[in-house]
Amino acid sequence: MMKQSILILISGLLVSSCNLLNPTEELPVYVSIENPVVEIRSQPALFAPAGIKDAWVFLQNEQIGVFEMPAVVPVLPNEV
Repeated sequence: MMKQSILILISGLLVSSCNLLNPTEELPVYVSIENPVVEIRSQPALFAPAGIKDAWVFLQNEQIGVFEMPAVVPVLPNEV
């Protein structure tokens, strides 16, 4: 009986400690970048595809990463 009680207690502690080892994580928000266009500010304004191949993505002056176009960029909500 004593061994069963100790086994149940240890099992309960191990199961409840999983949150310490694997805490809840936030789900990212995804930003899609598909067809970037360069705007030339003149009279009249010109818009032209620029053959952009990479997107250097920054959030609040910190680089998230460099992604090939088209890109889907994951961003954590607490960073916004």
